Amino acid sequence: MPIPIPIPTPRRIRLQSIHLSSYKKTMNFHTSGCAPSRMGDWSHRAVWHIALALLASRLLLAGFAVRLQDYDGPRYLQEALNMIHYGTFSGLQSDHPIPEAHDLPVYPLVLAGLILVFKNLWMVARAAAVLNAIAFTLAAVELYGLVILAGGTKRVAAWAMMLFGLFPENLPYSIVYMPDSMFLAAFLASLLCTARYLIEPRPARLCWAFGLLGVSVLLRPISLFFAAIVIAAICFGYRRRAVLWRPVALALTGGLLLEAAVCSPWLVRNYLTFGALSVSTITGTNLFWYNYRYMLLDKGMSPEAVDSLLAAQLKRTEQMLGSDNNPIILANALQKLVVSEIIADPLAYARTVVKRHPRMYEGTAALELLDMLSTVPHAHGDPLAPVYAKHRALRPLQVLLSALLCLLYGMTIWGAVVLVRRRMWRPLLLAAVPILYFAAIYGPVTSSRYRSVMTPFFAIVAGFAALDKAAGDGTVRRSEAP
Repeated sequence: MPIPIPIPTPRRIRLQSIHLSSYKKTMNFHTSGCAPSRMGDWSHRAVWHIALALLASRLLLAGFAVRLQDYDGPRYLQEALNMIHYGTFSGLQSDHPIPEAHDLPVYPLVLAGLILVFKNLWMVARAAAVLNAIAFTLAAVELYGLVILAGGTKRVAAWAMMLFGLFPENLPYSIVYMPDSMFLAAFLASLLCTARYLIEPRPARLCWAFGLLGVSVLLRPISLFFAAIVIAAICFGYRRRAVLWRPVALALTGGLLLEAAVCSPWLVRNYLTFGALSVSTITGTNLFWYNYRYMLLDKGMSPEAVDSLLAAQLKRTEQMLGSDNNPIILANALQKLVVSEIIADPLAYARTVVKRHPRMYEGTAALELLDMLSTVPHAHGDPLAPVYAKHRALRPLQVLLSALLCLLYGMTIWGAVVLVRRRMWRPLLLAAVPILYFAAIYGPVTSSRYRSVMTPFFAIVAGFAALDKAAGDGTVRRSEAP
């Protein structure tokens, strides 16, 4: 009996050409010297040597540290203690703490687990520092994989990984009582899965990307809106490829549902407790007490007048809401107030951002590092500048860290020049988009601590400065757009 041969209808011919075109583009991506089909080429021994060096340096720093609590550290610890003793998520030190939603739950839950295991706060501080050091090292390894996938060579990836560990603010903030290192590990892992999906579209990779992004949100809410950028990157990446949109849409839907599932227990808790679907009160309160305050100061108001105005607006908002004492409703109302003021005078807010935001890149975290290692007594929350103004180690430490920071910024600028000159747009976009996203979120905030989430992307660009030494060796090719 003859085997039936399918008739090549116009629709079948079109679908076959679409799949063949997608396959050719994917194979062209893999063979262009930009990235292997897997997570990255981990055969380079330097990645493991640098990872061990970063881990050892952080563990050594934690071993010599006298204080491992930043300004927010005691609040995280108090939230962990309240969850253990009262079953309430609150940073208030009280016999009957009222629920709060200022911080996110993952890091206090980690501290609560350490308290239950070690039963000693000194041991808890050291164990938390060890976990943060491991998370920071994991973030550095993920950074290596990102550079490889973005088109970098092993040398470039190793340089980026090493430079990431040298940024001054990453010395204290990688081990203190803060979720920064864990956030970076989750956020970079999400980017790594997204990059792998753009190379080879497997739905599981996109689901992992959004799931890890949800974990990063529960560590620090700054990544809450980054899902929109991931969706835009995927749509832009596949717009230029002849692929079927149905599997891409299904993968995006599954990923967004998974992120919602990761965040849903916390959202349900806030809704049942406060009657509002909100992740945190920190956005509204920071906008009110920092961004809005800076805008008023730059308009020419005195600090005393600004304080009086903010206090009056806060009191009036509380009176409008009644005696409910609902922190999320209050934070949302303050956020709406600040947004309306910014919309009414956007140029004033833009001037404030342009004036103050560059200061974020000036700090060296020398005071924080000195405070971590010093035995000088002071009350928690005291400004560090007056405490260590006459310390003999402060000036040399500031000079050393300033020189290091200038060197890193210089390498970042030179790496950007190399990328533009070689027309390697993929790594440039990979670094520029998160930096611009975080800069827009932070606005006029000037603390160098908030710069720590940008350091991996500065390191990516700075790592490409090593390409100048590799010019003409045939190991680097032009990066193609996705």
